Amino acid sequence: MPEEDDSPDDETRDELEALAMPSARARALMLIAFITTYTVACCLPTFYMTGQETVWHGVELMALGIMSLKLGQTAWLANFLAVAALRCAMSGQTKALHIISALTLLFACHTLALYNQEISIGKGDFNVVRLVAFGPGFYVWILALLMPLISNHLRHLFESRQPLPSESPAP
Repeated sequence: MPEEDDSPDDETRDELEALAMPSARARALMLIAFITTYTVACCLPTFYMTGQETVWHGVELMALGIMSLKLGQTAWLANFLAVAALRCAMSGQTKALHIISALTLLFACHTLALYNQEISIGKGDFNVVRLVAFGPGFYVWILALLMPLISNHLRHLFESRQPLPSESPAP
């Protein structure tokens, strides 16, 4: 009984390799989408706090994020995971992209633990604030964390699509 060869033929292998590594244009669009959503998230109000009736913007939270680790808040680390996910998306490592994106969301969800908690922002009892609402910057930040995954799926959608008969070149 002859053994069947399960390896893909040369044409199929070339198609798979072409889908694995994004084109330079696709990589540039992924990077632009990622940077744009992060920039918007940093500019928008992210946390609405009571105590001092203040609003914290994304850029402030990015700068102060390392101090949140001291409080056991690990959501700030999701930013580094999102950069790793972007690298995976830009290099065509889809499996790693899915795993890292899932971890990114798990870390980001830890932000929800801050809701309605007292947070000391200085020395003394009078410098205590409480997170009462998430602003639009929080939701755009979540979108930015998902941008590598979204852009990778959009790339696959557009690059694997068959051209319409009206788009095919005339013989």
